[in-house]
Amino acid sequence: NNLRGSSGTLIFGKRKISLEHGESRLRSFVHCVGEDFSSNAWMYRSCHFRNLCWDTKEHDFVVFQSSQEAKLQRLLEERKSRVAGNAAAFAVTISTLLSFNASSLSIGSINSDWDKAARDRLRWFPRVLPAQELDRTKGYLMLPENTVLVPFHAVNAMDPAHLLWDNFMPIFKLLEIFGMASSSRHDDILPVRYVHPDGELLTDTCESSPSNQAACSAVFHKLTPMLLGAAQRIPTTKDLREDTSSTDDSISYICAPHAVVGMGMLSDDGAQSQKWRRIPQQTTTVVPRQHRYTHNHALGASLVLFSQHVRKELQIAKQPETNLRVTIALASVTPEWEDRISQLSNALSERPTDQHEYQVSVESYVVDEMMLEEQARLGLESTLFVSICGAGVVSTAAMAPGSSLVVVRCNAEDMLHAWYWDLFVEHAAYLDPRWFNLNDGIDHFLRGELDLILEDRRLLG
Repeated sequence: NNLRGSSGTLIFGKRKISLEHGESRLRSFVHCVGEDFSSNAWMYRSCHFRNLCWDTKEHDFVVFQSSQEAKLQRLLEERKSRVAGNAAAFAVTISTLLSFNASSLSIGSINSDWDKAARDRLRWFPRVLPAQELDRTKGYLMLPENTVLVPFHAVNAMDPAHLLWDNFMPIFKLLEIFGMASSSRHDDILPVRYVHPDGELLTDTCESSPSNQAACSAVFHKLTPMLLGAAQRIPTTKDLREDTSSTDDSISYICAPHAVVGMGMLSDDGAQSQKWRRIPQQTTTVVPRQHRYTHNHALGASLVLFSQHVRKELQIAKQPETNLRVTIALASVTPEWEDRISQLSNALSERPTDQHEYQVSVESYVVDEMMLEEQARLGLESTLFVSICGAGVVSTAAMAPGSSLVVVRCNAEDMLHAWYWDLFVEHAAYLDPRWFNLNDGIDHFLRGELDLILEDRRLLG
């Protein structure tokens, strides 16, 4: 098991974390951002909790509300009832209120393909308890101050691209929004995959079938080092339920000094995705209105920082260039592609280089057969990375600024699940990304790309 409670230790993956036993009064606080002041605000909201706790008896997350805040909440509810039907009643928005109605959020990323029922299953807020409830217990166990707990629902984590862009990238954005992505004061990140306590199946969950569960386990095992570094694992709340059963009976709560939750619109499928614009207007789906969306994500900057984070966690660094490396990434090899790759390699390798100090090497790989670190290094060391039919998404997360990326569109069936490339082609300004159609003379196009790269290197000296 990943997490095992005792009177003073927490075993998380291979990390042993000391817990402090607290008996003093504990109060929870929340600060939320992303409010769009609509009935769908919960889809956009992201929150930073102080003192989010795990109830070891009821097996769910809780927060402890002070009597002063409870009084404020009652006053707001009374005001609303007095002016029912008056739009002014809804004008009061408090981003620090411990309330499902005021501060609920999405426990996972939201997909534009879902209907309302599928989205609503992700609406979440911890159970709110009066602070006096904690006073009647024999205290609580507190994680260290540098710890940040991240409860999240893993959306479609059976697929590596979904795990990376719908889960790990939004987790990183959450940390970035609240100043914790590269903070030495909050350097112990503890993601916990949320499984509904009543066994309800959340949308696109790993628990939907035994085969999906096995696929999720394998993909998490392979890709988690990109977020947390080597030898780390991500437990589920089901693991918490099993493991905290060994906790001292007198301790009812394990609390995190910091927690961030609310990934709703933070994935590549979020409010800024073009997929929302393609939804027919007669559907019941609410298309995000960006002018009312108060998050300023700066996706290009977030991608740069996430790429730096991935390289740091995998402990890889770009070496000085001695040649120009062209990498052709494939999902699989067929006889047709063997001939195409051979022609491409010959065309690119035979470029005259007398006037340049760089030699050109061309290599092709079936990336899914490679280990994680090999895939990351492949992206990092590539001067020009060519993704055939959307292959190599893990490699591109580690690409260094100044590299070039070409995503080759194949037939519609091959590109059906390559939506995540929109994130790079539209926002990765630190690279030189672009789309190209397979049948439009790719040999000539890539030779032109190489000429531009060689000329840049020559001008830069």
